[in-house]
Amino acid sequence: MRVILCHGCFDVLHIGHVQHLLEARRLGGKLVVSITAAEFIKKKNRPIFNDAERARMLSELRCVDEVYVCHDATGAPAILKYKPAFYVKGRDYLGLSLNALETVACAKTGAQIVFTKTEKYSSTEVIRRVSCGL
Repeated sequence: MRVILCHGCFDVLHIGHVQHLLEARRLGGKLVVSITAAEFIKKKNRPIFNDAERARMLSELRCVDEVYVCHDATGAPAILKYKPAFYVKGRDYLGLSLNALETVACAKTGAQIVFTKTEKYSSTEVIRRVSCGL
C-alpha cells in the first residue's frame, strides 16, 4: 500500500488542517501525519498542545491512519522512515523552497512532492482571534 505523508506542527487543530488532510487522503493509500516534536518548535509560547495531545487529536480523525512524532526540526526523518509515494505540503509552500533536508529525503526515497489547493488558515491567527475575543 502506498503511503501519503503530511508533516507539520498541527498545533491548535483547525478546519484548514482538516481540509488539507482530507485532500491529501484523496491521493489514495495510507495517510501518515508526522508532527514536529515540541522541542523543535521555535514559535514563542508554542505549541499550545504537547506532542501526545496533538498526536491524539490527529489520530481521532477518520482520514488519518497513523501519527508519528518526529524528533527533528524537519520532516526529513519521517520521509526516510515511511518512504512515501507522496509528500504533501500546503499551498502556502508553493513557490517557496522546501527545506533542503526534506527535498533531499524526497529525492532519495522517490517521494513526489504535492501541494494541496486548500485555502491557507493560520493557527497563530486563530489564537490571536480567540485571545482578542473575536
